[in-house]
Amino acid sequence: MEIIDLNGYEEKRFETAVALGNFDGVHVGHEHLIRDNIKKAKEMNLKSSVLLFKNHTRTTLTNEGKPKLKIITPYEKKVNIIEKLGIDLIFSIDFDKNIMSLSPEDFVEKFLIKKLNSKLVTVGFDYRF
Repeated sequence: MEIIDLNGYEEKRFETAVALGNFDGVHVGHEHLIRDNIKKAKEMNLKSSVLLFKNHTRTTLTNEGKPKLKIITPYEKKVNIIEKLGIDLIFSIDFDKNIMSLSPEDFVEKFLIKKLNSKLVTVGFDYRF
């Protein structure tokens, strides 16, 4: 498995299948999603991958009046769990206002397709932009 910091990086070596999610706890549902991504990537001759934010997305959103966010699984532990599932690549980046402000169309076109060279995206039933 390879961890790739996306700051200033565009994937040009491989076509990828990317699993998307918050992966806040890498629970059973997340594990199923990642395993499905790995299976479909193999079928399509793609590199399986996960887009993993170094910070929780809610830390970038306004949290005024809300209790402090409790992190279920720290970043390093998430990486270890995902590695054990057999993923090929982890794309890692900080979730910030630049990413947050992308329209869904720009996120797909400029981020998933151009930056990650994604040919397949795997998401859970409740995923949204």
